[in-house]
Amino acid sequence: MDLPLGFIVPEGFYRTLVTIGDQTVVGFESKHGELIMLYLTDEKGYTGYHIYDETNQLVYPYLPMTVPVSSYIWMQKPDDTAVPAGFIEKNLIYNNEDLTAWQQDPALYPDADRDVYLVYLMDQLGNVGFYVYNDAFNRINPYPLTDLATPDAGVVTEPTDSPVTTPEQPVDRLPWMLIAIILAVLSIVLIGLVIWLVVRARRQGPHDDDPYDGDDDHFDGFDQGPDDQGPSDPLLDQLPKIPPVKRVD
Repeated sequence: MDLPLGFIVPEGFYRTLVTIGDQTVVGFESKHGELIMLYLTDEKGYTGYHIYDETNQLVYPYLPMTVPVSSYIWMQKPDDTAVPAGFIEKNLIYNNEDLTAWQQDPALYPDADRDVYLVYLMDQLGNVGFYVYNDAFNRINPYPLTDLATPDAGVVTEPTDSPVTTPEQPVDRLPWMLIAIILAVLSIVLIGLVIWLVVRARRQGPHDDDPYDGDDDHFDGFDQGPDDQGPSDPLLDQLPKIPPVKRVD
């Protein structure tokens, strides 16, 4: 059917032409993995994006499952893909959608968490396989890692192959570490400089650098008063006095 005005291509897909039988229609292909999506109305009357699995001849609604940091696409398990031993089918209600999922058999795992499901998903890198979904914490992990109960003694389960996942690229933290180290060093230097100035000021105390610069409160620029002629010399007192000079007309 025709695409509605203002439609948005789901993240991870790009628009392309898809050939179905002898008809070519507008569709969307995943950037990672072989996955085709169409915009159509199914037999239940639901109009929207649908996953088109040409190999297994399956058509079902497109449903992303988003958890913190990661996003997955719910996939309908092909009939030729076996469910791991120890699990029984149990529907999962996710975003008001009834999805096919599986839980650990209570007869084999009486202590299993009833909020934990086994689901068939495709990750952001195109890897398809079983994943463990914790409905209570909205957490998804590759099977068979976490959130699963261990079997009782004497119960033997068949080993199954886990989906191959590509580890996410680590975040380069080196530039941030260098910036943090430089800032820490500068902070230490500034603190040391402030401490040195404070200690130096306390050791010197308040003083006048130059008593002759005229900035003292009681200093008027003279070492002595203007009428002070200084101390008298005792030798001058022993000299004979000069007689007065008489004027001769």
